[in-house]
Amino acid sequence: NACDIVISSHIKKFSGASCPVTEGVSIGKMIIGSNYGSVGNLINENHLGLTFEVENPESLSNTILKALSENFSPDEKYKEYQKNVSRKKFIERYKNLYEEVDMLSKSKYNPLSVIRYP
Repeated sequence: NACDIVISSHIKKFSGASCPVTEGVSIGKMIIGSNYGSVGNLINENHLGLTFEVENPESLSNTILKALSENFSPDEKYKEYQKNVSRKKFIERYKNLYEEVDMLSKSKYNPLSVIRYP
């Protein structure tokens, strides 16, 4: 565990999910992210850490200082979200997806047969 905090400092052009956030949560780290888009919502709704005003370096700096002065401990909401992003859960979901695709490819109605590759 080489870090104490994961910082996701995306700009307004980015509003999607963040792999570093997911990885950080999976190992119980505090997350700092902008208050813009899905990352900010994710952090706030699941008590993953702190948010800062998007594209505002002073806000980011203040948020980092605040995080360093706090003793972060994941609460129940964090832990519940953490269960959904564990490596075990990802492996299980992908295994189920691949099994479903395999089953469909072997069925009479094969939706994969309509895909044309160049």
